[in-house]
Amino acid sequence: MNAILVKTGETILLIGFALALLAIPILAVRFWITPGIGHLLSLDADALSVTRRMLMIFAFIGGYWLFVRIAEKRRAAELALRPTTIALSGLGGAAAIAVPTLVLFGAGAYSVSGIGSGNGWAMIALVIFAAALLEEILFRAILFRIVLEKFGFWIALILPSILFSCLHLFNDQWAGWHSIISVVLLGIMWSLIFALTRNIWAAAANHALWNFTIFASGLPLTGQSDWRASAPLQSEPIGADLWTGGASGPEASVIVIAWLFGIVGALLWLCLKRRLHQQAD
Repeated sequence: MNAILVKTGETILLIGFALALLAIPILAVRFWITPGIGHLLSLDADALSVTRRMLMIFAFIGGYWLFVRIAEKRRAAELALRPTTIALSGLGGAAAIAVPTLVLFGAGAYSVSGIGSGNGWAMIALVIFAAALLEEILFRAILFRIVLEKFGFWIALILPSILFSCLHLFNDQWAGWHSIISVVLLGIMWSLIFALTRNIWAAAANHALWNFTIFASGLPLTGQSDWRASAPLQSEPIGADLWTGGASGPEASVIVIAWLFGIVGALLWLCLKRRLHQQAD
């Protein structure tokens, strides 16, 4: 029991240190660097927003790199740019949500009511990628990886994914139990992708293109509808929320949840085949 308590305390301290080192460049970009550049270059609101988000991406990566170098004293190989792996993972993320969504469109669960304004696609894509990258660093590169090393594969697979789902409880139009199951499965899916690729960019690309594909369909993204007017399509759910996901979007559909179980099962089979669960224990 004492050994478990000591290991738990060490894990919490290590994760806390990682979060602190991640927070330092993020706060610097948000409150000092971006305002300073904006003032120096007289940037308008749109240019300042783009600048802030681009710098935030560097802050996320820089903070994580700093943690790896200081706390773990190693090269951050998971930050390596591997174009083929990243591209395939990104395409996989888009396809993973496109297939069940197209099935639901074909079954009449969603209808296209019009064409979106098309304004701000680049900015939305940047926001989606930055958010996905931050979440992958937090939940996969930090939480999953550290818990994996301290407590083994199965705890690392489940615990951060539950925390990841809890983070989304604050989203608008949360759909209850099926949203919880869906986001836990998504957390597990992205943890398995990270375990298989050992690459932050690959996990972030999969996550970002999953989200961007939902945005492009004109449906709500995990209960958020702020960007729908700018989507290429204007779409609406038709019928029971259990099938369509309703205001929570396709992720809360039982069809998508069933599809996610299949994807997670296939990825888990690959991890077990490669004995990744044994290497971690």
